[in-house]
Amino acid sequence: MKAAQVLFCAVVYGISVRVLECDGLRWLCNHDLTALFEYRTKDSLNKAVSRHGSAMRHQRIKVRINGVGQTTNLFNEQAVRYLCEYSKRPGAFHLLRWLDAGGLQADGPIETPTTDPASAPEAEPVPPIAADPVPEQRPEPLRLVSSLPIPLPFNQELEREKAYCRDLIRVLVRYCDATEVDDLTSWIDARIDDLLRTRDCRGLNDARYDLYCKYWLQGGGV
Repeated sequence: MKAAQVLFCAVVYGISVRVLECDGLRWLCNHDLTALFEYRTKDSLNKAVSRHGSAMRHQRIKVRINGVGQTTNLFNEQAVRYLCEYSKRPGAFHLLRWLDAGGLQADGPIETPTTDPASAPEAEPVPPIAADPVPEQRPEPLRLVSSLPIPLPFNQELEREKAYCRDLIRVLVRYCDATEVDDLTSWIDARIDDLLRTRDCRGLNDARYDLYCKYWLQGGGV
């Protein structure tokens, strides 16, 4: 089993991210990405990765960090960028900015450059310049202007995401063959089982049973 070494830790979006090296390449681990993408568990990240299996096949490895403990999945920069593009979490945006700044390939954590006053050359004194007296003016009240776009209300944004997901699945089913439809149905059933195990969704369980009766116990008329 391969082992990856921790080179350094960087702080991205308030979360400590380990930069690891294995086979001469830089990697990020699934535990840190789970925290950045605000998933509840690493299984949630693994499910997101499985949805893009063909694109991620050669972009990840399974190793032990520092040669000890359980094995964990590592992702290279191409895979991390791919996941960020499909995530709508703020952590994904900040992670992309960190990657664009060369954070993964740097020799250490990237910090905002600051100027050391002790190293700055001493400036020569400038004689004061006489100026005409300026009448006293009351300062205008400070106005705070946000540079960020105003987000949509939560309910409106959620309904738009649901509508997109619904239409996307409808288009996918339209072009699936029999085997692909079976695989997709099994995946959706498994996802529903996961939701029912983690929270009380009686309406979801009843609605799924109604659909089962409609298509399998009552003749399956379409």
